[in-house]
Amino acid sequence: MRFHWLTTNPYMRRRETSILGGLPLTGRILEVGCGEGNNLVVRGVDAVGIDLSRTSLRTAVTRSRGPFAQADAARLPFAEGAFDTVFARDLLHHVDDARAVVAEMVRVCRPGGKVCILDDNGRNTILRLFATLDPCERKIASQTPDSLAALFHGLPVGPVALEMREPTLAYRALLHHRFGFPSLGRSALFARVMDRVIAAFEKGSDRGTWAYVSLTATRVPA
Repeated sequence: MRFHWLTTNPYMRRRETSILGGLPLTGRILEVGCGEGNNLVVRGVDAVGIDLSRTSLRTAVTRSRGPFAQADAARLPFAEGAFDTVFARDLLHHVDDARAVVAEMVRVCRPGGKVCILDDNGRNTILRLFATLDPCERKIASQTPDSLAALFHGLPVGPVALEMREPTLAYRALLHHRFGFPSLGRSALFARVMDRVIAAFEKGSDRGTWAYVSLTATRVPA
């Protein structure tokens, strides 16, 4: 249900395309924590995908060309420098040792390649509420742009480029596939109104409270 919501609901697909569009996903790509493959479908790229959930991977193999494998993000089964781009979205707040996962992502990225992380910002009001309501998401509340950037400290990467994305997630609450009204995502009127709301938040809100933290680092020789 969630996969289809993110990839086929017109408004959700458009926002997902915007969120993922600025990430330099090129060359031989590895997605760590690929889930059901929705990020790859939205971006229209082929990549190697790993995830701990076999159930999610069963969906991924039917939606994207992969290949896919079940693996632990903290112990990636790949040689050093095997990929041009290593990417993870909404993964770090689910793992026991986020630093170990980032170190592994850097290890399997070639010198000159990119390590890209997109994760939730605990300073965002909606995400902080979400973390309170859902025990599986509780670590979101402790994530900040600075704490995520600090995960790269001491690793063989150049300066980390940090960007904030999505000033508000109001549309996700309204269109939620289980608790909202996803059919609104097909309404041109809803799209116009919500685009104006997002534009207003872009101009008037504190970037430090935006929903997503995007981090990109270039691997350098160890």
